[in-house]
Amino acid sequence: SAPAPAAAAPGPFVAAVQAGFTVWTGRAATLPPHWRALAGHLAIILLLLVTTYAWNRSLRRRIRAAVADLESKNRELRSEQEGVRLSEARFRLMFENAPDSIAISRLEDGLLLDANPAFLENCGFASIDEARAEGFQVYAALVGGIDAAVLRELQEKGVVRNQEANFLRPDGVARHINYSSVLLPPSEEGGRQVLSMVVDVTEQVAAADALRESEARYREL
Repeated sequence: SAPAPAAAAPGPFVAAVQAGFTVWTGRAATLPPHWRALAGHLAIILLLLVTTYAWNRSLRRRIRAAVADLESKNRELRSEQEGVRLSEARFRLMFENAPDSIAISRLEDGLLLDANPAFLENCGFASIDEARAEGFQVYAALVGGIDAAVLRELQEKGVVRNQEANFLRPDGVARHINYSSVLLPPSEEGGRQVLSMVVDVTEQVAAADALRESEARYREL
């Protein structure tokens, strides 16, 4: 059979790399002096290249991990923001279409800040802008003002329920109401706000009074 072809002699770059690795493995003494110096320089260059490559790979991994974490947090934030937006939209829908009167007022003086159509209609206002323009105050509309004990309970406990009061509309018509209020978290505008649900019970109170009078007349017979 034909003899195997002789291996090609390595080129200068390959020879230099081999020389560099020879230095790393402790066989530099077998090299000629001029190759020994070149091998030392090449060893330093290769060490720097390997170190830089490893550092770059580590840096790329950290950057990719940081970007992935940032994208994940952005997705979570967008999901939370969408949840808040939907919650606000649902609340606004219920607020606007509730059959009972709902109002948001300032805790310190009862200044009306927002109200649903049912509340505005019962107070004789065409819009919330009209009520705001007049500076309508819920506390002032309560005959005798808001009870100090009720206001203190609202401030301390954050909620009051089933309070009865006489309510004087801006047109001078008096109504008997039952209301419950809850103290809202602090707003960006500053100051605490109160969410109140008001039910007009004037007819029910009149019917109850008429029934008592009828019963009293019956007992007198």
